[in-house]
Amino acid sequence: MNRLITKKIVTILPLLIGLILGVYYILINENVNPMIGLFLGFLLGVVVSTLFSVISWIKSKYISESLEKIMSNIFLIGLILTILLTVLLSVQWIPNYFNSLYILFGSIMVAAIGFYINSRLENEKEYRKIIRFSYIVKDNINNNKKIAEKLNYILNKFGGRKLEHLNIVFFDILTSEMIIMDLKPDFVLDLISIKELTFNINDSISKRNNILNLLNKGIPPEAELYDIYDDIELAELSYMNRKLKKDFKTMIKKSSKFLEKKYHSI
Repeated sequence: MNRLITKKIVTILPLLIGLILGVYYILINENVNPMIGLFLGFLLGVVVSTLFSVISWIKSKYISESLEKIMSNIFLIGLILTILLTVLLSVQWIPNYFNSLYILFGSIMVAAIGFYINSRLENEKEYRKIIRFSYIVKDNINNNKKIAEKLNYILNKFGGRKLEHLNIVFFDILTSEMIIMDLKPDFVLDLISIKELTFNINDSISKRNNILNLLNKGIPPEAELYDIYDDIELAELSYMNRKLKKDFKTMIKKSSKFLEKKYHSI
Protein backbone atom coordinates (compact mmCIF):
# COMPACT_ATOMS: atom_id res chain seq x y z
CA MET A 1 0.00 0.00 0.00
CA ASN A 2 2.78 2.45 0.97
CA ARG A 3 4.69 1.51 -2.16
CA LEU A 4 1.64 2.28 -4.33
CA ILE A 5 1.18 5.68 -2.67
CA THR A 6 4.88 6.44 -3.21
CA LYS A 7 4.58 5.61 -6.91
CA LYS A 8 1.57 7.92 -7.27
CA ILE A 9 3.42 10.74 -5.50
CA VAL A 10 6.49 10.26 -7.72
CA THR A 11 4.22 10.42 -10.79
CA ILE A 12 2.11 13.43 -9.77
CA LEU A 13 4.76 15.53 -7.97
CA PRO A 14 6.85 16.38 -11.10
CA LEU A 15 3.67 17.53 -12.88
CA LEU A 16 2.79 19.88 -10.01
CA ILE A 17 6.37 21.18 -9.82
CA GLY A 18 6.34 21.72 -13.60
CA LEU A 19 3.11 23.70 -13.43
CA ILE A 20 4.45 25.77 -10.52
CA LEU A 21 7.61 26.54 -12.52
CA GLY A 22 5.38 27.48 -15.46
CA VAL A 23 3.40 29.91 -13.29
CA TYR A 24 6.66 31.32 -11.90
CA TYR A 25 7.95 31.77 -15.46
CA ILE A 26 4.79 33.70 -16.35
CA LEU A 27 5.10 35.94 -13.29
CA ILE A 28 8.72 36.92 -13.96
CA ASN A 29 8.07 37.40 -17.69
CA GLU A 30 5.02 39.61 -18.11
CA ASN A 31 5.24 39.59 -21.92
CA VAL A 32 4.97 35.82 -22.14
CA ASN A 33 1.65 34.25 -23.12
CA PRO A 34 0.35 32.46 -19.98
CA MET A 35 -0.56 29.39 -22.04
CA ILE A 36 3.03 29.10 -23.24
CA GLY A 37 4.29 29.17 -19.68
CA LEU A 38 1.76 26.57 -18.51
CA PHE A 39 2.46 24.39 -21.55
CA LEU A 40 6.21 24.48 -20.99
CA GLY A 41 5.76 23.75 -17.28
CA PHE A 42 3.41 20.86 -17.98
CA LEU A 43 5.75 19.51 -20.66
CA LEU A 44 8.68 19.64 -18.23
CA GLY A 45 6.61 17.86 -15.57
CA VAL A 46 5.57 15.12 -17.99
CA VAL A 47 9.16 14.55 -19.11
CA VAL A 48 10.46 14.33 -15.52
CA SER A 49 7.56 12.12 -14.43
CA THR A 50 8.17 9.80 -17.38
CA LEU A 51 11.87 9.58 -16.56
CA PHE A 52 11.10 8.69 -12.93
CA SER A 53 8.65 5.98 -14.05
CA VAL A 54 11.08 4.51 -16.58
CA ILE A 55 13.91 4.47 -14.03
CA SER A 56 11.61 2.79 -11.50
CA TRP A 57 10.70 0.05 -14.00
CA ILE A 58 14.33 -0.40 -15.07
CA LYS A 59 15.32 -0.91 -11.43
CA SER A 60 12.65 -3.57 -11.00
CA LYS A 61 13.71 -7.19 -10.58
CA TYR A 62 12.38 -8.39 -13.93
CA ILE A 63 12.81 -5.59 -16.47
CA SER A 64 11.78 -7.88 -19.35
CA GLU A 65 8.27 -8.06 -17.89
CA SER A 66 8.04 -4.23 -17.74
CA LEU A 67 9.52 -3.40 -21.16
CA GLU A 68 6.22 -3.50 -23.03
CA LYS A 69 4.55 -1.44 -20.30
CA ILE A 70 7.33 1.17 -20.50
CA MET A 71 7.06 1.45 -24.28
CA SER A 72 3.25 1.64 -24.28
CA ASN A 73 3.31 4.40 -21.64
CA ILE A 74 5.94 6.38 -23.55
CA PHE A 75 3.81 6.07 -26.71
CA LEU A 76 0.71 7.19 -24.79
CA ILE A 77 2.54 10.19 -23.34
CA GLY A 78 3.80 11.14 -26.80
CA LEU A 79 0.26 10.88 -28.17
CA ILE A 80 -1.19 13.04 -25.36
CA LEU A 81 1.47 15.70 -25.88
CA THR A 82 0.86 15.67 -29.64
CA ILE A 83 -2.89 16.17 -29.12
CA LEU A 84 -2.23 18.92 -26.59
CA LEU A 85 0.19 20.63 -28.96
CA THR A 86 -2.34 20.42 -31.81
CA VAL A 87 -5.08 21.99 -29.66
CA LEU A 88 -2.84 24.82 -28.47
CA LEU A 89 -1.64 25.55 -32.00
CA SER A 90 -5.16 25.42 -33.46
CA VAL A 91 -6.46 28.06 -31.04
CA GLN A 92 -3.21 30.02 -31.52
CA TRP A 93 -2.36 30.07 -27.81
CA ILE A 94 1.27 29.24 -28.63
CA PRO A 95 3.48 30.47 -31.50
CA ASN A 96 3.91 28.46 -34.71
CA TYR A 97 7.58 27.71 -34.02
CA PHE A 98 6.35 25.04 -31.60
CA ASN A 99 5.47 23.03 -34.73
CA SER A 100 8.97 21.54 -34.56
CA LEU A 101 7.86 19.60 -31.47
CA TYR A 102 5.76 17.41 -33.78
CA ILE A 103 9.00 15.88 -35.06
CA LEU A 104 10.18 15.17 -31.51
CA PHE A 105 6.87 13.69 -30.33
CA GLY A 106 6.45 11.73 -33.57
CA SER A 107 9.95 10.25 -33.28
CA ILE A 108 9.26 9.23 -29.68
CA MET A 109 5.96 7.58 -30.65
CA VAL A 110 7.45 5.71 -33.62
CA ALA A 111 10.41 4.48 -31.56
CA ALA A 112 8.16 3.39 -28.68
CA ILE A 113 5.68 1.52 -30.88
CA GLY A 114 8.58 -0.09 -32.76
CA PHE A 115 10.12 -1.40 -29.55
CA TYR A 116 6.70 -2.52 -28.33
CA ILE A 117 5.89 -4.51 -31.48
CA ASN A 118 9.35 -6.13 -31.60
CA SER A 119 9.08 -7.09 -27.95
CA ARG A 120 5.62 -8.61 -28.47
CA LEU A 121 6.80 -10.61 -31.49
CA GLU A 122 9.83 -11.97 -29.61
CA ASN A 123 7.72 -12.83 -26.58
CA GLU A 124 5.13 -14.63 -28.69
CA LYS A 125 7.88 -16.62 -30.45
CA GLU A 126 9.44 -17.58 -27.13
CA TYR A 127 6.04 -18.45 -25.69
CA ARG A 128 5.22 -20.84 -28.56
CA LYS A 129 8.65 -22.44 -28.22
CA ILE A 130 8.16 -22.92 -24.47
CA ILE A 131 4.70 -24.44 -25.02
CA ARG A 132 6.14 -26.99 -27.48
CA PHE A 133 8.96 -27.70 -25.04
CA SER A 134 6.50 -28.27 -22.18
CA TYR A 135 4.50 -30.76 -24.28
CA ILE A 136 7.65 -32.80 -24.99
CA VAL A 137 8.70 -32.66 -21.33
CA LYS A 138 5.31 -33.81 -20.06
CA ASP A 139 5.16 -36.60 -22.63
CA ASN A 140 8.54 -37.97 -21.51
CA ILE A 141 7.69 -37.58 -17.83
CA ASN A 142 4.42 -39.42 -18.43
CA ASN A 143 6.23 -42.27 -20.24
CA ASN A 144 8.70 -42.62 -17.37
CA LYS A 145 5.81 -42.61 -14.92
CA LYS A 146 4.20 -45.52 -16.77
CA ILE A 147 7.51 -47.41 -16.78
CA ALA A 148 7.89 -46.76 -13.02
CA GLU A 149 4.38 -48.12 -12.41
CA LYS A 150 5.19 -51.26 -14.42
CA LEU A 151 8.54 -51.78 -12.66
CA ASN A 152 6.92 -51.28 -9.27
CA TYR A 153 4.37 -53.97 -10.15
CA ILE A 154 7.12 -56.37 -11.29
CA LEU A 155 9.10 -55.70 -8.13
CA ASN A 156 6.11 -56.48 -5.92
CA LYS A 157 5.12 -59.65 -7.80
CA PHE A 158 8.50 -60.97 -8.96
CA GLY A 159 11.22 -59.83 -6.54
CA GLY A 160 13.95 -61.76 -8.31
CA ARG A 161 13.43 -60.46 -11.84
CA LYS A 162 15.75 -57.92 -13.47
CA LEU A 163 14.37 -54.45 -14.17
CA GLU A 164 14.73 -52.17 -17.16
CA HIS A 165 16.02 -48.62 -16.76
CA LEU A 166 13.99 -45.43 -16.96
CA ASN A 167 14.50 -43.18 -19.96
CA ILE A 168 17.15 -40.52 -19.27
CA VAL A 169 18.30 -39.65 -22.81
CA PHE A 170 15.84 -36.78 -23.18
CA PHE A 171 17.13 -35.13 -19.97
CA ASP A 172 20.41 -34.22 -21.71
CA ILE A 173 18.47 -32.34 -24.39
CA LEU A 174 16.19 -30.74 -21.81
CA THR A 175 19.10 -29.49 -19.73
CA SER A 176 20.60 -27.55 -22.64
CA GLU A 177 17.19 -26.13 -23.58
CA MET A 178 16.45 -25.09 -19.99
CA ILE A 179 19.57 -22.91 -20.02
CA ILE A 180 18.50 -21.12 -23.20
CA MET A 181 14.77 -20.72 -22.57
CA ASP A 182 13.16 -18.20 -20.26
CA LEU A 183 11.38 -20.78 -18.08
CA LYS A 184 9.69 -20.13 -14.76
CA PRO A 185 11.84 -21.15 -11.74
CA ASP A 186 9.21 -23.48 -10.23
CA PHE A 187 8.94 -25.41 -13.53
CA VAL A 188 12.73 -25.82 -13.70
CA LEU A 189 13.05 -26.84 -10.04
CA ASP A 190 10.32 -29.49 -10.34
CA LEU A 191 11.91 -30.85 -13.50
CA ILE A 192 15.38 -30.98 -11.91
CA SER A 193 13.93 -32.80 -8.89
CA ILE A 194 12.39 -35.47 -11.16
CA LYS A 195 15.62 -35.71 -13.14
CA GLU A 196 17.71 -36.35 -10.01
CA LEU A 197 15.23 -38.97 -8.79
CA THR A 198 15.27 -40.68 -12.21
CA PHE A 199 19.07 -40.91 -12.21
CA ASN A 200 19.06 -42.25 -8.64
CA ILE A 201 16.50 -44.91 -9.56
CA ASN A 202 18.52 -45.99 -12.60
CA ASP A 203 21.63 -46.22 -10.43
CA SER A 204 19.74 -48.42 -7.94
CA ILE A 205 18.39 -50.60 -10.77
CA SER A 206 21.93 -51.12 -12.09
CA LYS A 207 23.17 -52.15 -8.64
CA ARG A 208 20.22 -54.50 -8.15
CA ASN A 209 20.73 -56.10 -11.56
CA ASN A 210 24.42 -56.64 -10.73
CA ILE A 211 23.42 -58.39 -7.49
CA LEU A 212 21.06 -60.66 -9.44
CA ASN A 213 23.85 -61.43 -11.91
CA LEU A 214 26.08 -62.55 -9.04
CA LEU A 215 23.33 -64.67 -7.51
CA ASN A 216 22.58 -66.34 -10.86
CA LYS A 217 26.18 -67.34 -11.58
CA GLY A 218 25.74 -70.66 -9.78
CA ILE A 219 27.09 -72.22 -6.64
CA PRO A 220 30.86 -71.84 -6.23
CA PRO A 221 32.93 -74.91 -5.24
CA GLU A 222 33.46 -73.70 -1.66
CA ALA A 223 30.09 -74.34 -0.02
CA GLU A 224 30.86 -72.48 3.20
CA LEU A 225 32.06 -69.42 1.28
CA TYR A 226 28.90 -69.55 -0.79
CA ASP A 227 26.69 -69.57 2.29
CA ILE A 228 28.30 -66.35 3.55
CA TYR A 229 28.36 -64.84 0.07
CA ASP A 230 24.73 -65.73 -0.55
CA ASP A 231 23.50 -64.22 2.73
CA ILE A 232 25.28 -60.93 2.02
CA GLU A 233 23.96 -60.67 -1.53
CA LEU A 234 20.43 -61.60 -0.53
CA ALA A 235 20.49 -58.94 2.18
CA GLU A 236 21.66 -56.38 -0.37
CA LEU A 237 18.98 -57.52 -2.81
CA SER A 238 16.31 -57.17 -0.13
CA TYR A 239 17.57 -53.69 0.74
CA MET A 240 17.60 -52.60 -2.93
CA ASN A 241 14.07 -53.95 -3.41
CA ARG A 242 12.78 -51.90 -0.48
CA LYS A 243 14.64 -48.81 -1.65
CA LEU A 244 13.34 -49.11 -5.22
CA LYS A 245 9.75 -49.62 -4.07
CA LYS A 246 9.98 -46.40 -2.09
CA ASP A 247 11.65 -44.53 -4.97
CA PHE A 248 9.09 -45.78 -7.50
CA LYS A 249 6.24 -44.51 -5.32
CA THR A 250 7.97 -41.14 -4.98
CA MET A 251 8.59 -41.03 -8.73
CA ILE A 252 4.95 -41.80 -9.55
CA LYS A 253 3.73 -39.20 -7.04
CA LYS A 254 6.11 -36.46 -8.24
CA SER A 255 5.37 -37.16 -11.89
CA SER A 256 1.62 -37.05 -11.31
CA LYS A 257 1.91 -33.69 -9.53
CA PHE A 258 4.15 -32.35 -12.30
CA LEU A 259 1.67 -33.40 -15.00
CA GLU A 260 -1.32 -31.97 -13.13
CA LYS A 261 0.27 -28.71 -12.03
CA LYS A 262 -0.58 -25.58 -14.03
CA TYR A 263 2.57 -23.58 -14.70
CA HIS A 264 1.35 -20.10 -15.58
CA SER A 265 3.27 -18.88 -18.65
CA ILE A 266 5.78 -21.59 -17.73
